[in-house]
Amino acid sequence: MTNWSELGGADAPIQLFARKGKISGVGRTTRKLLFSDYNQEFVASQIFDSTGPLEQAIIDEPNAIAISGISSARKRDVKILELDGKYPSYENVQTGNYLLYRPLYLVFNEASPNAEQIKDFIQFADSEEGRNVIRKNGTVPYLEGLNLMKNKLEESRQARQESGLH
Repeated sequence: MTNWSELGGADAPIQLFARKGKISGVGRTTRKLLFSDYNQEFVASQIFDSTGPLEQAIIDEPNAIAISGISSARKRDVKILELDGKYPSYENVQTGNYLLYRPLYLVFNEASPNAEQIKDFIQFADSEEGRNVIRKNGTVPYLEGLNLMKNKLEESRQARQESGLH
């Protein structure tokens, strides 16, 4: 599809915006979930270095569409689309009913001169107080999102069975 009229919209070209690079959380997850290939290239109308400019461009260009993180997109004047009739609400992500998600990994260099402060931050993020901050921002804390992983493992198991692999 190249025109919004093919989807019942105005006669206007679809502008696909994408984020540069293959290691961003959203880009990497999108490539894996949609294409089963971390190296899949996006064919886009415009490529952006980071999420902020991409999301602002979506606001500025009414015929554009892009994939971005739920947490940051909620803070902007953009329409967030449903997937399989499910909105990416906290509850749908937490229960595993909304499947286009990405985990957030906290990693650091142990040789960093700030390693102790970083460890303290990670411990805070995993504490009840830290998880409350995460929830307050509409994001699912790691331990509460285990249904996501359970669903992905079940999908993988079913795919292996259907293909005859065990």
